Amino acid sequence: MTNQQKKDVLQQYRAAAAEADRLSREIREWRRKSRQLVSETRDCAEHGRVAEAVTAMDDLAQLLAEKRLESVQLRRQLERKISAVPDRRLQELLRRRYIDGDTWEQIAVAMGMSYQWTCHLHGVALGALDVEALDRS
Repeated sequence: MTNQQKKDVLQQYRAAAAEADRLSREIREWRRKSRQLVSETRDCAEHGRVAEAVTAMDDLAQLLAEKRLESVQLRRQLERKISAVPDRRLQELLRRRYIDGDTWEQIAVAMGMSYQWTCHLHGVALGALDVEALDRS
């Protein structure tokens, strides 16, 4: 597996977590709109629309729950893969990048290294990583 393919696999967790966060924000916005709609609605004909909105929000909440579960599963798998790397420094670099989502600059500062050395160690870390596709089910 190439280093680019390994990076793609490692980035699956961050993508799933970002999608869960997006869904969470969307649900909060729809809840806000629904509260406004309920307070403005007084006749029975409009209550059917409120029920439809609630059903749609329930569907979004279910999707969010599924995405959060997927994120947890991916993170656990990723943590196992990273923990198998023999060098703790390389493990920290991989965790900061692919689990915490830190930038290369943040990682360099936190680990007391230059930006260039951080990038070099990233290549070393990818080489030490035994990654196959993560199970998204």
